[in-house]
Amino acid sequence: MLKVFVVDDEIVIREGIRNSFPWEESGYQLSGEAPDGEIALSMLQDIKPDVLITDIKMPFMDGLTLCRKIMHTMPWVHVVILSGYDDFSYAKEAISLGVKEYLLKPVSAYDLGQVLQRISRSIDEERRQQADYEAMKRQLASSTRLMQEKWLLELLLGAPAESLLAQAGKLNIHLRFHWFRVMLIAPGGQDDMLLVRAHVQRLSEGLDGRILLCEAGGYIAVLAMGESDEDLEECVFAFAQAVKYELERTVGIKLRVAIGAPTK
Repeated sequence: MLKVFVVDDEIVIREGIRNSFPWEESGYQLSGEAPDGEIALSMLQDIKPDVLITDIKMPFMDGLTLCRKIMHTMPWVHVVILSGYDDFSYAKEAISLGVKEYLLKPVSAYDLGQVLQRISRSIDEERRQQADYEAMKRQLASSTRLMQEKWLLELLLGAPAESLLAQAGKLNIHLRFHWFRVMLIAPGGQDDMLLVRAHVQRLSEGLDGRILLCEAGGYIAVLAMGESDEDLEECVFAFAQAVKYELERTVGIKLRVAIGAPTK
């Protein structure tokens, strides 16, 4: 249900909008109203509506100023300008700010419904595009992760370093660190591999690319990177502790972890 907020200094206009339109029956929620932009601004920041219907000429803070502030701080909000016939020059300025909808006073329920329907379709399309974009990002991240794991496995199996270094940048592997350690994590059993790997992957995601991992011979192999031997040691042992604690605490799986010597 889309949330709508109304701003107008004329109480008769606000009452007309509030009382003449079947809000909930039409799938909308009238979430608030205010007599001027200054009062509205703090309310809008709390309510975070989907649609703002605002008059142009108001005391204290006019509608154009309110539009500019809202578009800067809450760019997702769809703005509808309320104007009289004498305010059309103001309406043109609002349109130049990116406002796509306006209503002439007095506002009829039919015109308001038509505007809200157009905005609803626009919001639905925006959300669909955002969902498609997020799905594409997840697919790309998954594909990149698989290629990174293949790269790490080849490195651990002794593939030529020159070819691997050439591939690293393309796979978003940034070898900006100078020290490296390999860690092997042994799940409690082969049946636990997927669960353990999921936890290890999640814990590695907040470490700014310092951890790469792959499956290798029944183990989870981890390549940890650091700026110095001390920095790397702190990173590796903290990560190993976090992994062991997480798996034992959440699912009762006890792990064996082996940590190799540091190398440059």
